[in-house]
Amino acid sequence: MLNKKAILITGGTNYLGKRFIEFVLENYEPVKLIVLSSDELELQNVQQKYSASDYPCMRYLIGGVRDREVLYRAFKGIDIVIHTEFLHLAYVAEYNPFEAVKTNIVGAINVIDAAIDRKVGKVISISTVSSSNPGMLAGLVERASEKLFVAGNNYSGQDGTCFGVARIGSVFNPKEDLVSRFRSMSETGVLAISDTRRSRFWMTNDDIIEFVLFSLEQMTKGDILIPKLPSIREIDLARAVAPDSEIKITGLNPSENLHEILLSEDDSQFALEYETYYSIVPFYLDIGTLIYLGPTHGVPCYHGFCYRSDTNKQWLSVEEIREKLGLEQVLHEHGQ
Repeated sequence: MLNKKAILITGGTNYLGKRFIEFVLENYEPVKLIVLSSDELELQNVQQKYSASDYPCMRYLIGGVRDREVLYRAFKGIDIVIHTEFLHLAYVAEYNPFEAVKTNIVGAINVIDAAIDRKVGKVISISTVSSSNPGMLAGLVERASEKLFVAGNNYSGQDGTCFGVARIGSVFNPKEDLVSRFRSMSETGVLAISDTRRSRFWMTNDDIIEFVLFSLEQMTKGDILIPKLPSIREIDLARAVAPDSEIKITGLNPSENLHEILLSEDDSQFALEYETYYSIVPFYLDIGTLIYLGPTHGVPCYHGFCYRSDTNKQWLSVEEIREKLGLEQVLHEHGQ
């Protein structure tokens, strides 16, 4: 799918962008892989790791999605754009609302315009659980960005750029995020968690890469694709990382939700269920007509359906969490 393609990654030096670069270079032979980032230091680090002499397909550009002119230059001759540049931390967006709007909304408009005018083949934007049922600004601007990319297909026309969205769950990695925080706290013998009932969807970096590439293959114009994921309880994650530590309950902070929602009741009326994922189709398409006209093999979600982490049918045990994170060896090395 990515062989002999010219690919550009916005936000290419964030944790998702860097994992994309690694995965693509390991598994495909693109004609060109452009990393677009406004972080000069991180761009230099990535360039040193994947030098043009060792990887002739690699290109590095300074710039971000807020700069329309940079995108118009960068998108020339590009087949696929993977859009990962967005602000998603709730407290950052609340304190810097103008910046969140400029990056997530104005940036999305710039990507859409440049992709259409430069005749890019496909653009897939990545969003998170925050966009499904937004209560804070980070989720609201993500939601607006999703809507913009879906509507971008109205401007590109039947034969123009195909825009779609991959909505992902929480990311878990033994060296990042909550896992590393728990490991650090375990040195004190006490782990602080928000609530014993709190649940989250489970997704690793590799899961995200695989789902985004799957979405690139499956998506039609305007699709928002959502993976079916297992759920975990935060307290089980804590027990998996540091089984001998004491648990301290701190309560939810204002930016946290007790449970996560990947597909809300409002969205489910426009959603189709498949074996491994859900697809939200544009609201202007009648689902019944869509099924009749094409071999989608999707089943309409029932009225009032909500895909939530706490009502999910698939759960990971403490042992399964530890195994998926590769923590068995880590705990053995630390004598736990």
